[in-house]
Amino acid sequence: MLALLVRFAVPDAVAAARFDALLAAALPAVREEPGTLLYAPSTVPAEPLVRVVFAVYADEAAHAVHDRAPGMSAFLAELPALTTSVRVEELQPATLIGSPAPLDPAPHREAPPCP
Repeated sequence: MLALLVRFAVPDAVAAARFDALLAAALPAVREEPGTLLYAPSTVPAEPLVRVVFAVYADEAAHAVHDRAPGMSAFLAELPALTTSVRVEELQPATLIGSPAPLDPAPHREAPPCP
């Protein structure tokens, strides 16, 4: 099992909107990846220019398949221009309990406008 916590900092609201759009476009394919056990992109309400993704993959091969998927490779290609920093933490989960229900694709809360 491979678990990643990835924190993305974006420079402004325009970059945040593009980041969100690219990631949203990739999500339908991510839902179909058999080796992706959990994929949770999130916003940080207290930090509107931060995005976080928590992902759990069956193994490193499943993560490689994920990165090569067309929607994800398009997202990764634009990532350097959209971020001021990316921090990847590899986690070692002891176990994964349960299977979360799919999230409603509609946003539940909008991030406040950037200054």
